[in-house]
Amino acid sequence: MTRHGPVTVAVAGASWQALLEALDAAVIEGRRQAIARLAEQEELDAGEALRELAAFPAPRCAAREPRIGVAPARCTAGTGCPVAEECPFARRGDPGAIPHSHTARFIAALARRRVVPASEATALSFDALGEALAALLDRSGRCGPDAPPRARTALAVADLARRRGGPFGATGPFLAAAELEQVAAHVPPGSGRGDRDLAPVEAWLRRATAHDAALVELR
Repeated sequence: MTRHGPVTVAVAGASWQALLEALDAAVIEGRRQAIARLAEQEELDAGEALRELAAFPAPRCAAREPRIGVAPARCTAGTGCPVAEECPFARRGDPGAIPHSHTARFIAALARRRVVPASEATALSFDALGEALAALLDRSGRCGPDAPPRARTALAVADLARRRGGPFGATGPFLAAAELEQVAAHVPPGSGRGDRDLAPVEAWLRRATAHDAALVELR
């Protein structure tokens, strides 16, 4: 996959969901067996990641978050975090270390292994994908000033995903398969017809939805 900068790709939805659930089990519930099983299934070495997760003082971490594991943007290491010295994800009190942890590398490796072939959204970042969604809805004529709030559901779901970010900062934002289905359902069919930039994006969204894929920004 040749790319320059972040690009949003389709990842097998069931695999991505299994990863999110395994991270929740490890970080929120303290159970790491699901991560170990995923590593075995994908033939990935998760030894260092499992050691990090075992050492992580999760109950006292302000950046812990369901479906994300640890949100780097909320990490307070270096600014008074009470567990910074023992946290394996903020080495030397540096929040920027989290996306480069062994756990983050494991997440990124698994995502790349499960990319659906030919799934690049014409090299769009997640932000650019959001702009394309807005343009598609504008062309559909269903998002005028008098349109009901549900007409903007696709934008609302994508914006929530953008602000949520990706697990451990290993990836950019993502839309799980169920979220993508919700987005696609609120983009009227044919919204991109006749536009050389938007038509491929709409077709790609439909194709990814048909494959029960998640959309994940890889960096």
